[in-house]
Amino acid sequence: MSVPYLLNFLPASPFKRPPLRVPVSVILEQIAEGESWGDILTAYPELQREDIQAAIYYAKASLDHSEVRVAGA
Repeated sequence: MSVPYLLNFLPASPFKRPPLRVPVSVILEQIAEGESWGDILTAYPELQREDIQAAIYYAKASLDHSEVRVAGA
């Protein structure tokens, strides 16, 4: 799955009405909280490992030109 395709959402099952869409922020939050990719894939069986990887690449691309400053510096 290409990063531009994501547009902040990962597609899930097209067979559900309406189709389920999982926000990238939900996936990233679960990773940040320490959930394994396996746990995420179990929670969202419509997703694939490539979808999680694409979410991380999307976050990286979104932040590519951002700066983080150290507090008090």
